[in-house]
Amino acid sequence: MCCLPILRRLLWPAAVLAVCAGGACTTEARLRQGGATPYVRCLAAPAPEDRVWRTHNLTLTLKDGALRIAGLPTPTHVVAFSGAGFGAPPGAAELASAAASGADLFIMLGGLGQSDAAATATALALAKLPHPVLFVAGGRDSLRRVQHALDALPAAAAVVDVSRLRTVDIDQNQFLPIAGAEDGHYAVDEDSCGFGLPDLKVRASELGKPMGRRWLLAWHAPAGAIAGNVARTPAGLDLGAPGLGEFARRVGVAGGLYAWPEAQLGLAPAGAPNAVVPRLFGPVAERTDGSRSQLGFARVELGNDGLRQAR
Repeated sequence: MCCLPILRRLLWPAAVLAVCAGGACTTEARLRQGGATPYVRCLAAPAPEDRVWRTHNLTLTLKDGALRIAGLPTPTHVVAFSGAGFGAPPGAAELASAAASGADLFIMLGGLGQSDAAATATALALAKLPHPVLFVAGGRDSLRRVQHALDALPAAAAVVDVSRLRTVDIDQNQFLPIAGAEDGHYAVDEDSCGFGLPDLKVRASELGKPMGRRWLLAWHAPAGAIAGNVARTPAGLDLGAPGLGEFARRVGVAGGLYAWPEAQLGLAPAGAPNAVVPRLFGPVAERTDGSRSQLGFARVELGNDGLRQAR
């Protein structure tokens, strides 16, 4: 009996190693949410380490999960798009079209790739664009796969995963990245990004009062009036995320950019503060009314008056 405590201390490290070898000690395993639609709670993932770096004549400062981008013109011309998550990475024609758009900043909402090879190929293609690319993971993306893809990029590449960040600040405008699908309802598998009401409550408590205008950068559009009609089908069914809609109302969100649902894909009028952005590459998406959207991107102006769709 006297030897049992010593034996436990000897066996404990071996037991931990055995569990970790099976993947249970990975970030995704610790953050996995069970249930009928399991997912990984990407909003609860630890933020990247603080750092300051310069790229494309911009200064990027990452501190305590908040990214500030300094040096962009006012207004800032933003080109936003999504990826399908499956199929080939963006080709030369799609990249050339985006590069010639006059953008100062690119935003990609989900669809980096459903395999390590596909995600890495897409990241390498995005790195060829002439300005930084901010990426928010969607319902087909996993934290591990996104990190694997970005680790394969050259040191000078300006593709920034903001999925684990609390805010992205540009002058008086503050973006709130929300990765994945609410409650995993549209997550493609148990490793894909999602979020639940507890995650949103924690995020709201972290944000405090807005210092300027707030906008969502979310793969899943919020339900309710905050998103206008972008999540509604022609029959009036709201496919947006209810919890995210309430979160947006509570923290003072004025609008945002989304990739799902595809009911109103690419149909936001000029001047609107909300839009479901088109796919830049991959299979052409079909809206709920059966019509097909064109591949491309949304043009957005971000300035003293906030965010609005450009012509």
